[in-house]
Amino acid sequence: MQNLHRNILITIVAVIVIFSFSLSIFLYTQNKRIAAVLLEQKKTFEVLQKEKSSLEEENSSIGRQLKDKNTLLEQASQEKDGLEKKISAVKEELSVIKTENSRLEENLKDEESALLLLRKENEKLKSDSVAKEAQINKSDSKDNMQKIDKETETIIQKTGLDKIKPKDFVTDFKGSEQFLQNCSTQVCMKIILNNSGIEYARSAQWEKAELVFKEVLAIDPGYNPVKLNLGLVYDKTKSKKDAVYYWLKVYDIKA
Repeated sequence: MQNLHRNILITIVAVIVIFSFSLSIFLYTQNKRIAAVLLEQKKTFEVLQKEKSSLEEENSSIGRQLKDKNTLLEQASQEKDGLEKKISAVKEELSVIKTENSRLEENLKDEESALLLLRKENEKLKSDSVAKEAQINKSDSKDNMQKIDKETETIIQKTGLDKIKPKDFVTDFKGSEQFLQNCSTQVCMKIILNNSGIEYARSAQWEKAELVFKEVLAIDPGYNPVKLNLGLVYDKTKSKKDAVYYWLKVYDIKA
């Protein structure tokens, strides 16, 4: 009986030891698993902390950028307001200028009309003056015409000008008109003007012809073709004395 109790006790002790050992192994295993989980969670927490820190820095940077952008937007808004005010002022000035310009244009039209009337009156006065002067000269020259004509005829007969004077207007250029148009030298200018004077003379525009021939003489006082032509103009307009004056110069004859 005593042995039975001892065996039961040993069995109980063995069961307790085995249970305790098994429990220790289970707890150890559980502790290792929990430790591994905790370690993993710790690592995850550290990663999350780093991400949190990074996000906080990024948020801070974004906040600063937003602040800077807001500052720039405020400045741009102020500049826009300033520009709008300037544009408004410029528009007002343009409106004033346009109004003033319209007024000036109207004044200019009125002045142009007045000037046109003055020019017409002036032309009429000039025309009347020329007509009166011509009438006076005609009246004054009647008394001296016979004497001048006699003196001129005497010089013509004495010098033989009636035989050597030109029969037609003289030009010293026989080339193409295209060459003259492309030429800008003084010689070409004399020829062009001389030819122009000849055209006026041949169409009986004596005053224009005289002016052009004199313009050539202003360029070259020694240009003989123009002197001959100017003499012909005066001869055909009954200013024989002036005609003889130029012809004598060309032929180097002393009266």
